[in-house]
Amino acid sequence: MDRNHQKYHPDLLSNRNRGVLCPHPTASTHNYSLNTDTKQCIIKKMLPILWTSSMMIDRDELARHKVMPHLQTICDQKGIKYPPSRLLLRAFKATKQLELWASNSPTNKLKLLKSYKILAASGKLGPKRKEGDRQVPEGVYFINRFNPKSQFHLSLGINYPNASDTVLADKQHPGGDIFIHGSKVSIGCLAMGDEAIEEIYTIAKDCPNKVVVFILPQNKPAPNTELWKQLDSINQQFERTGFFPKVTVDSLGNYQISTIK
Repeated sequence: MDRNHQKYHPDLLSNRNRGVLCPHPTASTHNYSLNTDTKQCIIKKMLPILWTSSMMIDRDELARHKVMPHLQTICDQKGIKYPPSRLLLRAFKATKQLELWASNSPTNKLKLLKSYKILAASGKLGPKRKEGDRQVPEGVYFINRFNPKSQFHLSLGINYPNASDTVLADKQHPGGDIFIHGSKVSIGCLAMGDEAIEEIYTIAKDCPNKVVVFILPQNKPAPNTELWKQLDSINQQFERTGFFPKVTVDSLGNYQISTIK
């Protein structure tokens, strides 16, 4: 679960965002004369207040300033104009890898921009089916919210439970609040570390269309369960065509696919 908690770091602030101590506009009308020691004492007492004020700048904007050159470079290397209009995050739980795929048009094949190491993900292979089971979901999702003030630096929420989970998971307590976030600890989420999440968060926020999140148990044919066969079929079609297929869910919670070209 991800909760709002402001935790800002001074080293993320650029010089232009730092507070500047200025004299009061009416100070010149008074006959005050302060010696050097007194001035230094006032400055020391004022700095924490000024610093706190500068901390209120959203950390996602600070992250953007930091990571934009790199994001533009990796897009340029793949012939993709920034920001991409299509974005796919594909995660493999067994190997703890999250891949970033992008394109500029639904008629262009998705290209792999970068692969990130998942630093923490609780549970075992298998879908999430109940609140408190500590499982990371498996299936086809999309990003439905952004939290620039996450307890885990920055976070992107996914739409768990989706239409399939609503059918197959516990009806009363399926769980929720599943995020891709920073830091190195997690229960039921994907923890990417702060540096990686700054890149993922920024490019996902800039994408004008829904960002697809495809979470699989592993990057090879999975054991013979119905859900894993469905996910493997989606994955094989994606790798064969370069296009992520349109995915629907039937009344039994099964994924059904058709190719988008």
